[in-house]
Amino acid sequence: MRGFGLKNLFYVFTDNFHKSFTAEKDVENFLRVFNKIFGSDMNRFIGSCKKDSDRGIDLINDLNSHESKVMDYDKKELIGFLKRCDKDFPRSITMLQYPVVMSILKARGNIKVTEEQFSELNKMRDILAKPAWHFVDNMMPLIARRAAEIIGAKEKSISCMMIEEVIQSLEKSRLIVSEEELDKRHKLTVVVSIDSKRYLLSGKPAEGCWELFKKNVHFSSDILQGMPCYPGILEGEICRINDYRELDKIREKTILATYMTDIHYTPYLHKIKAILTEEGGLACHAVIVAREFKIPCITGIKGLMDSFKDKDRVEVDADKGIVRKIR
Repeated sequence: MRGFGLKNLFYVFTDNFHKSFTAEKDVENFLRVFNKIFGSDMNRFIGSCKKDSDRGIDLINDLNSHESKVMDYDKKELIGFLKRCDKDFPRSITMLQYPVVMSILKARGNIKVTEEQFSELNKMRDILAKPAWHFVDNMMPLIARRAAEIIGAKEKSISCMMIEEVIQSLEKSRLIVSEEELDKRHKLTVVVSIDSKRYLLSGKPAEGCWELFKKNVHFSSDILQGMPCYPGILEGEICRINDYRELDKIREKTILATYMTDIHYTPYLHKIKAILTEEGGLACHAVIVAREFKIPCITGIKGLMDSFKDKDRVEVDADKGIVRKIR
């Protein structure tokens, strides 16, 4: 189940409320596949990554080539293009997660990779990231706008739907999700995975699930851990931002703490010393911009926003993915 543009999306996996969520599972799966296919041959792995990256760039560039045409698509054309996006875009960005996973495995001593090899992976990732984020930042809003015009709905409503829901709405020429439900999703969406089946929750069920989760993972800690995404060790003052509507509050040379970044945050990132996010996976917006701006970054820090207040002083170790409150 992929989100077309869900805001405040939060995943909860119910295997004893596994604290590290999909990130840890992704890392373990990656290591297993890596060992099975490549053994210890890192150069062979990098060669495979180059092929994945080149293929991904071709796929995304092809999707982006529709930018000047998408607003003229009729219903049938837009449905066909959306189905292509749903198929091709996830396949094209697979390589974006590799440097992050490799940095975690390297820190744990699971693999051996030289700085030169790691640098090569990061360069490939950065080249692929540019067309990928152009698609997210430019194409997806256009698609949402055109879908809203055809259906006769608000663009905001389309941005809170799953991609398959947008396709079905276009096919039926009406929203298949109620405006009331979409308003709830805009505030908070929780996707719960149970026995490999996923359930989308909003409104009170989502809030209840979130509260239950917070109680079970014990967020009252001065030391939290997430995924190291761009290295660096520093101290500084937390600038706590709940969402893009508070971005004007960002202070110079502070450490940004937020739930998740998106395109709205980009113009403000030159002010900050580090990025900390409570949500986010291996190929999220925060990771891409952190590498582009060379800002230390840790994502997936569960309990970040409940543990630290605005102006708290913290030590950030983005090499290991650790944030510690300084007494």
